Amino acid sequence: MNTRHINSALSKMLIAASLTFATAGAALAERGPLSGGQIKDAIAGKKVFLRIPFGGEFPLKYSSNGILKGDGTGTGVARFFSPKDEGRWWVRDGKLCQKWEEWYEGRTFCFVISDYDGTGFTWLRDDGRKGKGRIE
Repeated sequence: MNTRHINSALSKMLIAASLTFATAGAALAERGPLSGGQIKDAIAGKKVFLRIPFGGEFPLKYSSNGILKGDGTGTGVARFFSPKDEGRWWVRDGKLCQKWEEWYEGRTFCFVISDYDGTGFTWLRDDGRKGKGRIE
C-alpha cells in the first residue's frame, strides 16, 4: 500500500470519527435541560415520583391548572412532617417552580429538569440539591 492510499484511508477514518463524535454530542445536547414548554408538556396533568433516600418514591400530582399536590402518607417519611400538602406550580425562565402552603415554610423553589428520556429525569433545585424522578 502506498502513502497516498494510507493517507486516504486515514482521512476517511478521521471523518468517520468526527461524524460519530458530532452525533454523540447532539444526542447529549438533546438530553440536556428541558425548555419551559417541554417541562409543561412533560408534567401538566401527570404524577411525578421523586426518589427518596433509603429507597422508595414520593408522589406529586401536577394538575394542568397549576395546582400541586403531595402526599407522603405511603412513603414512610410522613412521620417527619405534615404528610400532605398543596401548592402551586409554574414555569419561569426554563425552570419548574413550585410553592407549597406548609412544606418548606412556603418558600418558592425552582428546578432545572434534564436528562428526560420520556419517563425518567434528573432535577437540580436552585439551592443546589439534586435528585432523580420519573413521570407517569
